[in-house]
Amino acid sequence: MLSRTAANLFWMGRHLERAETAARLLDVGARITLCDPHRALVQGPTRLIGSPYISSPDIRAGMALVLAALAAKGETRISNIGQIDRGYEHVEQKLVSLGAHIQRVAISGLDTVEIDQIHFEEYANEGN
Repeated sequence: MLSRTAANLFWMGRHLERAETAARLLDVGARITLCDPHRALVQGPTRLIGSPYISSPDIRAGMALVLAALAAKGETRISNIGQIDRGYEHVEQKLVSLGAHIQRVAISGLDTVEIDQIHFEEYANEGN
């Protein structure tokens, strides 16, 4: 669940890149309305769902996607994890030690570019 309350209004101030984070969270089922460049309305409770492909745009958004993926039902793949690695050393091992199902995999074949991804298996909301 992204939120257990009916609605939260967030002030993003001058951090316009946070709108990109909100847009990525929409991919996993978050109910977010961007009111303007500085405010976002988050409605809940919301059941998050896995996404087959999401790219991490930056450190904070990447970790928000990791946490959303852990709470989501189903499998999520996050690419561009170098962004996450810059700010959170060995994050997958730390989360695995807490019981998360995370696997780092290498994908190749996209114009000789290799993309590292964190592969999230179904974990949260098991049995729901």
